[in-house]
Amino acid sequence: MPPPQNVTQLRGFLSAVAYLARYLPRLSAVAEPLRALQKKDVEFQWPPALQKTFEEIKMLVTTTPVLQYYDPRLPVTLQCDASNCGLGVAILQEGKPVAYASRSLTSAEKNFAQIEKEMLAIVFATHRFDQLIYGLPVIQVQTDHKPLESILCRPINDAPNKRLQSMMLKLQRYNLDTHYVSGKHVTIADTLSRQLPSHAEKQQSVFTVNLEQHRLALDLAVTPATLLDLQNETANDEELQAVITAIQSGNWDSPSVEDFRPFKNELTTQNGLVFKGAKLVIP
Repeated sequence: MPPPQNVTQLRGFLSAVAYLARYLPRLSAVAEPLRALQKKDVEFQWPPALQKTFEEIKMLVTTTPVLQYYDPRLPVTLQCDASNCGLGVAILQEGKPVAYASRSLTSAEKNFAQIEKEMLAIVFATHRFDQLIYGLPVIQVQTDHKPLESILCRPINDAPNKRLQSMMLKLQRYNLDTHYVSGKHVTIADTLSRQLPSHAEKQQSVFTVNLEQHRLALDLAVTPATLLDLQNETANDEELQAVITAIQSGNWDSPSVEDFRPFKNELTTQNGLVFKGAKLVIP
């Protein structure tokens, strides 16, 4: 994990570490110089002394007693989160982390709807920790994206689009019990998804969904010229451009996307177009 570049990133890091404070008696004293940097009217600077403190905290949270050995007799929880740039996951037992993992999103995955990114985080977690979780009677999954809780309880064919259906198929080998939890309770995964290391996993093909199966824009029954017209008209449609931004960011608060908000979980964007399920949204 790289050092924070601003106060917002620093707060995210300290929030994640605070989750583990009960296992770190020395944390309060060690982290004091970093907490001081959050104070009002204090200029954000990162001298070598703070880097040393940062590295010491990272060492504390990745060694015993915080990072514990996996115990096959104990229940397992997967904590999963997705940001606009990456995925962060952790496997927990009795509230203690056993292992962490993160990876950056590909350029194609950055165009996924937020619900698809969040589902992809679960797929990534199950694949990353497959040797620890395969065959367990139940695996608890924590996500801060509430729609996933109900989608993962439905039949695969009821998922809003083919991409989600494909990811759900990948999860069939596991007995997942998915629960929504507030974002403040998935701080480990949240921080991992936002502050990606420079050496974040690059072998994307193992974890990503086969996009060739889901290029809806290429399956439209239109001529190439008509497809180009649709793309140009969508690019000039301010409302649909706002929708594309909302799909990619997961932020649907703008009044300009109010009409699309009720079915936001069914919307995706590909090749500059907007789709509701497998149907094109006409500009």
